[in-house]
Amino acid sequence: MDGTSPVKNSNVNASNTVKESEISATATQKIYEFLKSYLNNYESLNLDWYYKHRKTCEYMNRIKQSIRNGKSLEESIRVNTDNDIGIIDLGSFYYHYWKQIENGISHIGRGFISNRDYDAILNFSYEGRDFRQLNTDIILNPENEYANTMKWFEECKKVNGTKIYRVVINRFFSAVIPEKVSTVVNEYFLDDVIEDLGLEKGNQNWLEKNLRLMAMLPEPDDKFDIYKRGQLLWYFYVQISGAMPQKSQSKGIISNGLDRFYKFVDGKGFYFPEELINNYIFSLKTKPFVILSGISGTGKTKLAQLFAEYMCPDGIRRYCFISVRPDWNDNRGLLGFYNPITQQYQPTELLKLLLRASWDSQNPYFVILDEMNLAKVEYYFADFLSCMESRRIGDDRTIRQESIILHDHNEKLTFKDTDGTEYMIPQRLEIPLNVYFTGTINVDESTYMFSPKVLDRANVIEFNDVDMEFYSDKLFKKNKDEVESGIKATKEFIEYFTDGGRFCSRLIQKDISNRLKNCYNWLMKLNSILMDYHLHFGFRVVDEIMMYMTYSYEYYNDTLLSDFDTQMLQKVLPKLHGNRKQLEIPLSRLLRFCFNADTKTRTVLSDDEKRAVFKYNYADRIKELSDPSAAKFPDTTGTGLIREGDTAIFPRTAAKLCRMIDLLDKQGYTSFIE
Repeated sequence: MDGTSPVKNSNVNASNTVKESEISATATQKIYEFLKSYLNNYESLNLDWYYKHRKTCEYMNRIKQSIRNGKSLEESIRVNTDNDIGIIDLGSFYYHYWKQIENGISHIGRGFISNRDYDAILNFSYEGRDFRQLNTDIILNPENEYANTMKWFEECKKVNGTKIYRVVINRFFSAVIPEKVSTVVNEYFLDDVIEDLGLEKGNQNWLEKNLRLMAMLPEPDDKFDIYKRGQLLWYFYVQISGAMPQKSQSKGIISNGLDRFYKFVDGKGFYFPEELINNYIFSLKTKPFVILSGISGTGKTKLAQLFAEYMCPDGIRRYCFISVRPDWNDNRGLLGFYNPITQQYQPTELLKLLLRASWDSQNPYFVILDEMNLAKVEYYFADFLSCMESRRIGDDRTIRQESIILHDHNEKLTFKDTDGTEYMIPQRLEIPLNVYFTGTINVDESTYMFSPKVLDRANVIEFNDVDMEFYSDKLFKKNKDEVESGIKATKEFIEYFTDGGRFCSRLIQKDISNRLKNCYNWLMKLNSILMDYHLHFGFRVVDEIMMYMTYSYEYYNDTLLSDFDTQMLQKVLPKLHGNRKQLEIPLSRLLRFCFNADTKTRTVLSDDEKRAVFKYNYADRIKELSDPSAAKFPDTTGTGLIREGDTAIFPRTAAKLCRMIDLLDKQGYTSFIE
């Protein structure tokens, strides 16, 4: 193959391919252009994956041939060990395909199934087939065994109560028969690919859909062999379709999930602006640590509790509520401690939740820290902050992080809960990626101020607005009996919120949309202002703002002023505090930035500018920007000072800056958190 006509080559064997007439002209062109690029430049895409994938495929082919020659699965593995991929016996074979973080085929995920479920599967038998025989049958005849395997696991679930979902089995098939199917293991994701190509879904199961898509790809040859073929569709979808505008179907899933949550909140008798709810969810999706600040009684804690409850549609409680105590000066209040008298570990509710989350790595878990600043956060929460910030991509392309030391015993310690659940407490604990932290804070004489290093690590959302008119409409509305409090999140919305089980790893992987160059340019302008006063932010803040904007872009199919405004308010301003000499000129320049005026003028606001900004109607401007068509970034940077009649392009941030400047004028000191 010369790489110039891949689509034509993909239709050589009519019996194994989908006719080109079945595919829309647009999809055909997309495939053609992508394959042409891929075949010419595949070495630059993911060589690490290619070699791992090829090695695993070769190993599975040896196992398959050995089984066909009459050997059992156990015998086949014994004579075909592979130390490079860690398979030396039957146990390591199962571990490789079920429990390992990355095997070169797909991310099955450590703890994808719990140890208890894993043991139950290994010991279960149905219709004369144990797990060993099931593996053998899948390897030899995957197409015919897919439905039988689903039935086998369903029976195992009935007998043992195992939590095994279809996505787990799909990933297992993808790993055990890698050369037969692509790695589009998410069923919704797979349907999106088929929809993009203009193909009918029909009643095909996951395996049939994968095989159908594989049949569309070029036949293997010296340059494009079967080991690369398995991943090609995945590359196509991520690099071509993923760069295209978000489809209305995906947006519909998100909108429906949000609408259901609005009704859920309403049904519980609480009232929050939809914009505030969306901001909280987007912030938590971007990074699993959000701080809710504001006056008492505005619903900070309730919002966090309601969302955690909403995200547990199966009724299993995956959240815990922790009241921070003022005497906490280390992490024992959160994680417990080893008691040398009883010679047992005394776990907390949080530790038990973290352990359950590590066993159940496909579902989100939520931690609510109420009155977080009653004690010094840097004392009791420091280990958590450090571990979350230590997350990075390892040499094997998986997420790595530092761990928290729980005890100094070499073996795991056992703790049995009152409900009979047995916990194995390890010596060191990593914070599971699927755990989300929300902290609420009030500011009064009984609390401690957060340090900039804590504020820098979270989105800080203020709850200071008390809209009595909005509350009146909700409080005295008619037909209260019609509100819905029993609805919960759909699995599609949970898939969206968790990025299909990736959780917040997109931030760690810096999976930023390449359509945000304009947004990045404005971020650079903002940082250059602060840099003159050594108040600038680092790469962490840049990554988190750009990740938030990526999610916004994927939802609205546009880069919006309103969301950039929100991120300035929540990620940049919270660290600003000081006296008049320190902040008067920086705040003045930031306010000019918010009105797209001249930011190079290094002077305090003039009297005319102050009159213009203090009488400006920020509330109406914020409402205007709720319409995406009105929330476009200006094409050019403004000049001159702020004049009456100028439009605030970042009204939320500007309103907060006015408040901070007013405090600075009155008391000579100001800070973001009041």
